[in-house]
Amino acid sequence: MEFRNIVEFVAATRWEAENLRGMNMTQGASGGFLVPEAFRDALLKVNYNAIVRPRATALQPGETPDAPLSIPALRQRSTRALSGMRLQWTAEGDVKQETQAAFDEIILKPKEVSGYCTVTDKLLRNSSAENYINTLIGNSISQAEDEAFLTGDGIGRPLGVLNSPARVEVDRLNAGQIEYADIINMLARLIAQSWQNAVWVASVTVVPQLFTMVSPSGHVLFRPGDGRNQSFAGFPLAVTPVTPDLGQRGDLVLCDFSKYLIKDGSGPFIDSSAYFGRLFEENKSIIRATWNVDGQPWIRQPLQLTDGTEQSAFVILR
Repeated sequence: MEFRNIVEFVAATRWEAENLRGMNMTQGASGGFLVPEAFRDALLKVNYNAIVRPRATALQPGETPDAPLSIPALRQRSTRALSGMRLQWTAEGDVKQETQAAFDEIILKPKEVSGYCTVTDKLLRNSSAENYINTLIGNSISQAEDEAFLTGDGIGRPLGVLNSPARVEVDRLNAGQIEYADIINMLARLIAQSWQNAVWVASVTVVPQLFTMVSPSGHVLFRPGDGRNQSFAGFPLAVTPVTPDLGQRGDLVLCDFSKYLIKDGSGPFIDSSAYFGRLFEENKSIIRATWNVDGQPWIRQPLQLTDGTEQSAFVILR
């Protein structure tokens, strides 16, 4: 059985599930059929709204996609390097001294996440609805991942940057506000190695304060874009509904997500069904998408300047 697009595949999980099982199509632990490779890339194509994944260090599923994966994590306190190596210049004829990298171990074990939505049976029979289905499922995946990668507690889900032991937190000047001094203090806590990659992540509730903020000399910090390329205080600005509201810890963060690891597991798996009752009478079906993923910061603790000041790739306003 060949499918011309993802809509035909989803429809087959609804009306031809037995045929799919007969084709030995891969099924997930919680049910559903593995999306064919031909459609997977389009479905998982980085959504323009995704914040973390397109900027993170993503690891492919591999031959055993849901097995734990051990990754060396940097264990050091100095901000002079992020390699864990002690570096030296060696003159000709001098003996090179041994250096030893200091690594901890990060275990990434993909966790299962699933989402549900209701669509009409007529839509599932309309092969031209491919963009709609891709957008519907793709946007759901992007938002679920962003929420976990930003705020997750690491228990049955990824560990988000807001709960990372590597984070540094900056106390705001006045409760319920974000002021120019807060921005300067956050920038001062960002490690030098992250200035090329860092991005502001702001709750939608802080937008009015950021957009109208000016420096003491009258310089406007916000630079408008097309919704994807706007900047604030010289760094890209991403706005999201999944972080805490204005005045709460984490309403504004400054992050270098290249220091965040994502391990993709199996999936996505898709199935659909109609339950007897109201949905059946209204000719509607439920689509379920399931996939497996894990993530956590690559660095394990804040780094320290010679004066004792702590810096990080993850700076949180508190």
